[in-house]
Amino acid sequence: PLNYGRAIGDAALLIALATFGLVARVHETTADAAMLTVTAAFAFGLMRSCNQARSGGVIVGASIAAAALVRSPAVAVGFVLAFLIASSGVRALRLNIRTLLPTTILSALIVGLPWPVALSLDGSAQSQLQLFGWIALPIGPASLSSQLSWAARTLPWFFWPSWPLAARTLWFSRQRWADAPVGIPMALLSGLLIDSFGVALITGRASETTLIPLAVPLAMLAAIGLPTLARSVTRLIDWFTVAVFSLFGLGVWGWWLAGLTGWPTKPAAQSLRFAAGDRQCGLACPGALAPVAPTPHALAPSGPGRCGDDPSVVLIDDPVDAHLQLA
Repeated sequence: PLNYGRAIGDAALLIALATFGLVARVHETTADAAMLTVTAAFAFGLMRSCNQARSGGVIVGASIAAAALVRSPAVAVGFVLAFLIASSGVRALRLNIRTLLPTTILSALIVGLPWPVALSLDGSAQSQLQLFGWIALPIGPASLSSQLSWAARTLPWFFWPSWPLAARTLWFSRQRWADAPVGIPMALLSGLLIDSFGVALITGRASETTLIPLAVPLAMLAAIGLPTLARSVTRLIDWFTVAVFSLFGLGVWGWWLAGLTGWPTKPAAQSLRFAAGDRQCGLACPGALAPVAPTPHALAPSGPGRCGDDPSVVLIDDPVDAHLQLA
């Protein structure tokens, strides 16, 4: 069982890393990336609470407080909802609720209260403004149809490929929703979805950043269903993943080379527009290639250091000097 659990954990990590919506976010040192760590710690705390309520409750409470400190109290509401859903729906958590609940509350207060209390006691205008900005939730025009339309356009690609596997797991494990391996990630997914949708309705603005924590429970559910997939399906997924990411990598390299050499002209112009101010971009193709691959025209200079009549091509013997001059 231990080795099986480790294999499932490794699969969940790989699925989370392969989620399309996280490709750019996980490489940024922002609060959005930190929310992944907070969500994973919260899920771990709930799982641990099934057997060790005290230590698990400490982790759960600290994770709820960390979610509030990293983003806002409105985001932490989703974790509170997930805790309530899990503690009422999962058998193992219901049995330990008398120990789990007070431990979670105490841990959340110890971790989450010092910073806002310090700001409120400081009394300066800057501290009060920072505290108000942390608590306040901007209210905008609510439009249910626009939020649903945005979700229908964004969710399928943002959580690909984890959501089809997670949906399959929920369907084939519908008789075991009260068990911790399925019930806890499902409760976390439900609580975060309700909170994200409620915040979007209140603020009138949907954002991809609110979807990032949802990748954790989806990856957990998807990993549980992987061992039950047919061999042909796993091979198809492997082939599709390798093909998509290989084409994506080739496209990125081609775009970068176009911006470096100036050919093809259309992607080169787009690269220069996106990389405005980058001195490495926008080199002329003959000048970029002359130091390493001189053409017959370049081998017959008509003047000192020049290639024919084209003043844009310069013969440079030292590749280091060539790079410095071209940059």
